[in-house]
Amino acid sequence: MRLKNFIVLSLVIFFCGNSCVCQDQTVGVFRNDSQSINGYTLFSPVSDFNTYLIDNCGALIKEWHFNNVPGMMAYLLPDGRLIRAGRLFNSFGAGGSGGLIEIRSWDDEKEWEYRYSNDTVKQHHDFEYMPSGNILIMAWERRPITDILAKGRIPESIGSNGVWMEQIVEVRPTGFDTGEIVWSWHVYDHLVQDQYPALENFGSIEENPGKLNINYSAFSELNPNNPGAADWMHLNAIDYNPELDLIVISSRNTSEIYVIDHSTTTEEAATDAGGRYGKGGDFLFRYGNDIVHDPDGAHEQILFAQHDASWVQRTDNYTSEISIFNNGLGRDELNTSSVEIILPALDMDGYTYDEMERKFEILEMEKLFPNDDYPFSSARISGAQVLDDDHVLITSGNKGSVYELDSQRKLIWQYVNPVSQIGPVPQGSNPFLNDIFRALRYKPDYPAFVDRDLTAGELIELEPVDYGCEIFDDATSILDDSAYMSFPGIFPNPANDVLEFKDFQELETVNIIDNLGHIRSTFPTLASSTIDIHFLDPGVYYVTFKWRGKHIAQKLVKH
Repeated sequence: MRLKNFIVLSLVIFFCGNSCVCQDQTVGVFRNDSQSINGYTLFSPVSDFNTYLIDNCGALIKEWHFNNVPGMMAYLLPDGRLIRAGRLFNSFGAGGSGGLIEIRSWDDEKEWEYRYSNDTVKQHHDFEYMPSGNILIMAWERRPITDILAKGRIPESIGSNGVWMEQIVEVRPTGFDTGEIVWSWHVYDHLVQDQYPALENFGSIEENPGKLNINYSAFSELNPNNPGAADWMHLNAIDYNPELDLIVISSRNTSEIYVIDHSTTTEEAATDAGGRYGKGGDFLFRYGNDIVHDPDGAHEQILFAQHDASWVQRTDNYTSEISIFNNGLGRDELNTSSVEIILPALDMDGYTYDEMERKFEILEMEKLFPNDDYPFSSARISGAQVLDDDHVLITSGNKGSVYELDSQRKLIWQYVNPVSQIGPVPQGSNPFLNDIFRALRYKPDYPAFVDRDLTAGELIELEPVDYGCEIFDDATSILDDSAYMSFPGIFPNPANDVLEFKDFQELETVNIIDNLGHIRSTFPTLASSTIDIHFLDPGVYYVTFKWRGKHIAQKLVKH
C-alpha cells in the first residue's frame, strides 16, 4: 500500500468511527453506517454485460455473465434464480431497448430465454416476474399509420417512423426458449381525441380520465419531447401488486403514472368495462401531470420525466403506496430530482376521483430532495426502493451512485459503481459511463439466500484500498442437520401441523415465507417452543429468524 493511502486510511479510521467515509475514493462504498439495513445490493451497469450482487461493504457475493448489455432491469427471484432483460439490436428500438428475457440459475446456468423482438413489437426498460411464475413484459407496439390515423392522431405530428403504441403481455414459460401469451393490454384500445368527430374515440379529454389523449405530445409546449417522436409514451417502469391485482406503469414522455386492472380478461382489457373494478382496461388511476388529461385546467405538474413507479412493500407485504423517482427534467433550471412516495385514496370501489377538480385524491405524500450529502439528481434512468424501517435506497442512475437514507432522511450508505464501459476501473480513477438503471437491496433472510454460499469475495474495483468497512449485522447463516446440536433448528422437517424449535428463548422475529417471498406468518417473539402451521398448504417454505445477532434461514417442507 502506498504511503498516501496508508495515511488516508489512518485518518479515516480515526475520524470516521463506525462509518466508511473515504474522501480520496472515486468508486466503491463511501459510507456504511451501523444504522444501514444490512443486505445484498443487485445492480446491472448499463454498459456492462454482467450483473453484480454485493454486500454492504461492496464485496462481490455473486456475478452473472451475459452476452449483451441490460435492457434494462434484473431481479433476484426468491428461489435464487436471476431474471434479466438483455438488449437485442435487431429490428427497431430507442432508448431503453431490450428484447430478450433470460432466467439464469444461482450458478449462472441459463434456464430460460424468451425473445420478444421483431418488426412490430419490442420489450424495453422493465418487466415483472409474477407470483404465478408468469412474466409481464412491457413492449413497444408498431402499428400501421392507418391505425394511428383511425384513432385521431394529427397527421402533421406523425414522423417518418410512425407512432409507437405501448402494450403489456403476460407470458407463461412453456419451454427452454418458448412462452405462451395468456393476457394482454394495449394502450391503443384506450385513446381519446377531440379533433375528429367522425371517429369512434371522439370525446372530451377532461371527461375521460381513464383514457389517454392521443394528441397530447403532438404540439404541447410543456412536453419535453419533439413533435413527431415515434416513441410516443416511452414507458419505463412496470410493477405488479398481487394483493390488489393491479399494475402500475410509468410514462416518461407524459410525466404521468397509470394504474390498470390485471383482473380483467384480455377481452375485457380492450374495453372500458369488466374486471374487479368494473373499468376494463381503462386507467383506474393517473398522477403527475394534469395537462395531459385536463388541457384547459390549472396545469399543475408534479412529475417530470419520472422513472421507477413501484408498489411499496413493508415487511415484505405489498401496500397501496407508490414510490417514484421524479427525475425533474424541466422542473427548474437545475432539473432537480426528487423521490415521491404517495398514498392514493383507494377503497372497495376503486380510486377516488374528484369530478370538480378533475384529479385523483392523494391521502399522503412525501417528497425527498437531494442536498450536499446526497446529490442524487439525475436527468434520466434512476430509481427508489422503500426498505424496512422507512429507509429509502435511491439510485442516481446518471451518476452511477446509490444512496441509503434512514427514516430521518440522513445518509447512512453510499456506493459508486466502479464498472465503466470497459469494465471495472482502478480505485482512484473516475469511471466512464458507469450508469445504473436501478439498484435493489435484498435482506439477508430473503429466501434466495437459503443454502447459498454467501462468502464475501473481492471488491469489484481494481487496485482496491481497504478503508476498514465493517458489516454490522451478520449475513444469513445457513446450517445443515449436522449443526443442529448447537443451534435452535426446526423439527420435524418435513412437518405436518406443528413445528418445533430446539431452543426458542433467544429467537427474534420468526417468519414463515412461501416460495414466492411472501410472509405467511410472523412472530415477534415465541411464547413456547412450538408454532402451529396447519394453515399452510403442502409445499416448500422458509423459516427465518434472528438468533444471537445472526439472521438464520432454513428450508421447510410442509406435508
